[in-house]
Amino acid sequence: MTLKLIDLQSNIEEYVNLWKLCFPEDDIRFISEYTVGLIKKKAFVFGSYDNKKLLSMITVIPQKTYVDNTEICVDSGFVVGVATHPSYRGRGLSSDVMEYAFKYLKQNTNMSFLQLTTVIPAFYERLNFEEYYRRPIFQDSHKENILNINPEFINEEIIQKLYTCYMHKLKDGYFHKELEDIREIVARCDSILVSTDTNGEYTDFFLSEAEYDCVELSYMVRYTKQKKTLCESFDIY
Repeated sequence: MTLKLIDLQSNIEEYVNLWKLCFPEDDIRFISEYTVGLIKKKAFVFGSYDNKKLLSMITVIPQKTYVDNTEICVDSGFVVGVATHPSYRGRGLSSDVMEYAFKYLKQNTNMSFLQLTTVIPAFYERLNFEEYYRRPIFQDSHKENILNINPEFINEEIIQKLYTCYMHKLKDGYFHKELEDIREIVARCDSILVSTDTNGEYTDFFLSEAEYDCVELSYMVRYTKQKKTLCESFDIY
């Protein structure tokens, strides 16, 4: 395996293809536009290759972050698109790419820490990230109004409810999808969280390629510099 920094501008196609394969819930138009945005933001993309085939990747978006209740603003990175080809998972590729990325950014940038959000914090704890904040995925919903649906038990009635819910959210910037698109996306996912109202109608849903029971979103950080070099007490917002 070869680990390296990827020139995203020159390798858009392989990046988009792996993203689509690993995050089937994302629309191809969204992925394409998002990738163009990453190029404009000068994001760092790191990958693991077997010969010329991209098997695993991590993207880090440079950003400025305020620390503590002060006006101290430091360079940091936001991690997105941690993805490994389904046929090559369980081999530690993401761990290898993350460590390569961490060392590269520590040596070649002024980033003080890396941040990310996730519904599977245990995975990132193994990559030396620590949680500093947690919130419900559906902030306006009570826990008893959230369903965790196993895709194996999805039927046409549920597909139709998900599609109706999705169509109601088009105004929020979602791309138009047909019923068959929703059916295909659900078939590729491993976990589906659905928020319902008091009448049992679907108000929102969250699709994931990872299985989990948690209905909360974890905010995590990994420091490239010692906390005390930034501020005596450290908080991120």
